[in-house]
Amino acid sequence: MKLRVYFLITFLTFANSAWSEAKTSLFLTSNIYSRTVRSRVLSAQQAGTLLEADFTHHLLPNLQTKIQGGARLEGGSSRALFNDEFAPRQTPVLKEASVSWTPVDPCNLRAGAINQNFLDSPLLSYEQSFPALYENCQMPIGNFKLGVELEQSYASDTQNTQPTGRSLQSDSSFFIERLSLAYEASDDVKGKLHVSHYMFSGLSPLVAYQSQFMGNTSSGLDEKNADFSFAYQGYEYGFTGQGKLLDNKVEAKYTGLRNSGAPGGANTGHDVHLKVTREFKDFSLAPELRYFKIESDAAPAFFNDRTIGHANMQGYGAQVSALMPKIRTEVLLNYTMAKPLRVTLNQPGVQNYFFAVLRINYEIL
Repeated sequence: MKLRVYFLITFLTFANSAWSEAKTSLFLTSNIYSRTVRSRVLSAQQAGTLLEADFTHHLLPNLQTKIQGGARLEGGSSRALFNDEFAPRQTPVLKEASVSWTPVDPCNLRAGAINQNFLDSPLLSYEQSFPALYENCQMPIGNFKLGVELEQSYASDTQNTQPTGRSLQSDSSFFIERLSLAYEASDDVKGKLHVSHYMFSGLSPLVAYQSQFMGNTSSGLDEKNADFSFAYQGYEYGFTGQGKLLDNKVEAKYTGLRNSGAPGGANTGHDVHLKVTREFKDFSLAPELRYFKIESDAAPAFFNDRTIGHANMQGYGAQVSALMPKIRTEVLLNYTMAKPLRVTLNQPGVQNYFFAVLRINYEIL
């Protein structure tokens, strides 16, 4: 009896200690924005708001849940000859709903609907959340950190911002394996290299049909019998770097794609960013330039960056953001121009994309 009481007291003491270390955070973000898109096959203008909540709760020191999502409310008009992906929407938005477990530091397992922005590769995936299992180990070696990341997922349209906003009606899968090496000399000087292998499989006729209007090569007359002409598996790679120049923070980023399943001249993508941030007394100003080129079949166009016209596109972007930390507010202006690498009936000319947003953050818990 005494032994049982001892074990009960020990268990309750451990549970109370673990519970006392549990942490909960809740952040709300209000995005008020305007968007205009113009091309020969598309004319859209919108004003709207995206209200987001980011909730994290530590069940135990090594076990946490994360829910990130909200509602998109838009008004405006859109006329499109083909898919109408920029039509105004009033819809729920899911970015993340996951459980994360750290069995042993520095390795982590995550399962659920996972925001694909962790890849930081918009030519491959943009504004998407996939049901997935994700494994991640980041091993420190002096000033370096060696990373191994794996993800097995179902490629789905959970964001409701792409052309359909409905079930893809197939077992579309996405797999990626990534090896990275990061270096950090200080908070101001750091960099990271990575190389990944990716594969999409089982992509549905619906995805193939919609993707042909975004630059991919596919065959079929409707959403029931369309099929891609090439497979999508290959390599994604890139680097990021950050340093100081004349009291300015300078950041450079490059990502590239090479699809082994498509022929040369149709299988590569490149995305280059250069950003300079200048700190002032009450705010910071950050202009950014972008150059991109993505050939027709480097990645499934249905899932990647719509602001650049998805695929078979080349162009540039210019952006400036002002961040005011004291009032937790950001103002961002963006312009992106994309022109077809190869003019087709689906992509007959230049796409101009304008975007402006006022973003306000609130810390609730």
